[in-house]
Amino acid sequence: MNKLKELKIVFESENDPEMISELIADCFYRNSITGVVIETPVELNDEWGDDPVVSDNFSVSGYISSLEPEKIELIKKDVSEILRDFNVNTDFQIKDILEEDWSSSWKEFFYPVEISENIVIKPTWRELEKDYKIVINIDPGMAFGSGSHATTSLCVKMIEETVKNNDTVLDIGCGSGILMIAAEKCGASFVTGIDNDVTAVEISKENMKLNNTDPSKYDVFTSNLLSSVKGKFDVVTANILAEVIVELIPDLFFVSKENTKFIFSGIIEDKKDMVIKKMEEFNIKPEKIYNDNGWIAIRGCF
Repeated sequence: MNKLKELKIVFESENDPEMISELIADCFYRNSITGVVIETPVELNDEWGDDPVVSDNFSVSGYISSLEPEKIELIKKDVSEILRDFNVNTDFQIKDILEEDWSSSWKEFFYPVEISENIVIKPTWRELEKDYKIVINIDPGMAFGSGSHATTSLCVKMIEETVKNNDTVLDIGCGSGILMIAAEKCGASFVTGIDNDVTAVEISKENMKLNNTDPSKYDVFTSNLLSSVKGKFDVVTANILAEVIVELIPDLFFVSKENTKFIFSGIIEDKKDMVIKKMEEFNIKPEKIYNDNGWIAIRGCF
């Protein structure tokens, strides 16, 4: 049987624990470890079994192949650096688990996420309690993008408000394909998704099929940012780290039309001004900003 290393990072902080959890989770994602679980110190409900578990601490866990143990040290280093300016005590815990055990139990962590009155993101194995105009069905696998992340829900809200019929849309860092699916269901005539993670690309393709998306209306492939992208788009989305958005902005001209709309997310509140400064440097005017518990999404245009 294949083995995984579980890296569990337990923390205490005077700051917003949800924000700290997401910052730690991002350290896993940036190292291509995307099967991440965030736990909070609350009693879980009966759906977890006959003996509900009580979690006493905030923690973030990721699952790393035993063939890539070096990633553990890289993640620990990234966590230490990203939390340097916050008052956080961390405890790094490592243990072996069987991959088969994880693959049969991880689905317990995912539930439907209501984005708006019209849109819901629904794991395929869950049922809905009411009807929605747009249902985004997903099977996220061990890939980032269940819809529960605030940055993802903010992006979907902006897509709902921004994408018009027959728009073409580019999603940079497509993860499990949620933004692509949302854009197509909101009227886009063609959506393109790129990611530097091969697994994420494959899961995006599967989720497009789950939503019965016409294969002639989308393309998804691996690319290091815009290196493999051709064409110009009406809407460009990027739900990635603020530092990567800043790196990306100077090259957006090559995939943009005169009236292209840009949707940036994955930005913590402390990095908002940095992103806006870079946007304005390249004549992208911020026209709408959303904030959800310290996470920022910005829509801009030329």
